[in-house]
Amino acid sequence: MLNDQSAKVKELITLGRKKEALDLLKPCSPKEIAGIINPLDGVIKKEVFNLLDVLLAADVMVELSDLSKLEILKEIKERKFEEIIHKIHVTGEIFISEILNKSVLAARGEEIGKLVDFVILFGELFPEVESLIIKSGKDLIRIPWTKINIFNKSVVATSLFKDQLESFGFADSLVMLCRDLLDKQIVDINGMKVVRINDLKLGELKGNLHLLAADVGTRGLLRRLRLERLADRMGIRLNSRLVPWNFFQPLEPRINKLTIGISKQLLAKIHPADIANMLIHLPEKERVVLISALPPKVSADVIAELSPEVQASILEEIGTERASGILQHLSPDEATDLISDLPGEKAKRMLEIMDKKDIQEIENLLYHKEDTAGGLMTTEFFSLPQELTIGEAILKLREAAHDVETIYYVYVNDESGKLAGVLSLRDLIVSPADSKLKDIMVTQLKKVKPDAHYRDIGKLLSTYNLIAAPVVDDASVLLGIVAVDDILEMIFPSAAMRKKSIR
Repeated sequence: MLNDQSAKVKELITLGRKKEALDLLKPCSPKEIAGIINPLDGVIKKEVFNLLDVLLAADVMVELSDLSKLEILKEIKERKFEEIIHKIHVTGEIFISEILNKSVLAARGEEIGKLVDFVILFGELFPEVESLIIKSGKDLIRIPWTKINIFNKSVVATSLFKDQLESFGFADSLVMLCRDLLDKQIVDINGMKVVRINDLKLGELKGNLHLLAADVGTRGLLRRLRLERLADRMGIRLNSRLVPWNFFQPLEPRINKLTIGISKQLLAKIHPADIANMLIHLPEKERVVLISALPPKVSADVIAELSPEVQASILEEIGTERASGILQHLSPDEATDLISDLPGEKAKRMLEIMDKKDIQEIENLLYHKEDTAGGLMTTEFFSLPQELTIGEAILKLREAAHDVETIYYVYVNDESGKLAGVLSLRDLIVSPADSKLKDIMVTQLKKVKPDAHYRDIGKLLSTYNLIAAPVVDDASVLLGIVAVDDILEMIFPSAAMRKKSIR
């Protein structure tokens, strides 16, 4: 919901009165401006942000919500990002590949050792370099950035004397540029794909050194190999892709711990099929980390897009409780397929901590063969008593819509609980609200038994142009439904799984 200032700024921008909008913002602090920008839609956000002086824009960007940062950076694109970076208090920029293994000098000019890494701090738009790690013989030394007085491609020097230097021990709690980021695979939120960091760009902002961007192109890789100039002389065209750091969410476990909140917020807004496509290019460990960074419902939607082999592999790697939570968000037939692909002991442990209702449904489905109606059906269907009116049925449908993944038909039961008829959603919409279901339902049902073979079900659906077929027991009690897409996956498994295959 827009606040008063946001609404006024939006109105002025929409009317093209940008100068008045800027005048309204001038008395505000960066935090107050961020509060005005956050509720606006993406296009207006960009217009307001472009009104700001670049120095003020940098301070405002830090105060914005993660979603606003993402929306603005998407609009700015890479070239505009480069222009901003060159103006925001930058006194020097450098790639890690240009400075690694350079000699580091102490206060009297004597060599301390070679620069091998950087410790960084998250929490800002561009992570800040807290200290440099120097290798001196067999020892490691840590020098705070505040004690570095020269830092360029030729010379790195500290104001400290040799006897003031502190030794350093690696710790998982610290995040380091080379150890934790360089050559690692990360999710490019903007491009919705997984890329590898070939080089990292650093820049000095307001006296502090920050991580500005990642180079994920060919030029970054050749720069690391000291072949960039040779390629240029030979006339080889190199792909240079410098991406702002905010477009990324790291996948490595120790980085994930620091950015888990941002990952959940941004990744949850990407379509599950796109996240599943990212997983195609990830090693097993990173797949598990990415799935674990998502809410259980989103994890379940992503899992449903993957091949059975990968589904089972991920659920085996993540904790039993987490896996069980994901299974509870899958439809019963999908959960059953997954359980059946897991080792017996793992499947048993997950079933033990699931809800009794879910366990009963899964065990009932596991009882049937995979190529029969009982093995293919889902127990998520919508059925109502025949005495209800159309108006009452629509209200029930609205209440249950959140719990039933797909509603093809409304099935109608008689007083004894037997399946008596069926209605399409169209029938519900066009019929008078006071009509009873029993008066307008179709009673000539095409039903199948649990042991019906999938090919026979396919013929029935094709012959009568149905989307789903009800599965009933010997007493005509509705057990579940088999949808046409479940039959297609059985008949054309390679085509159905093409988008899901990860081999």
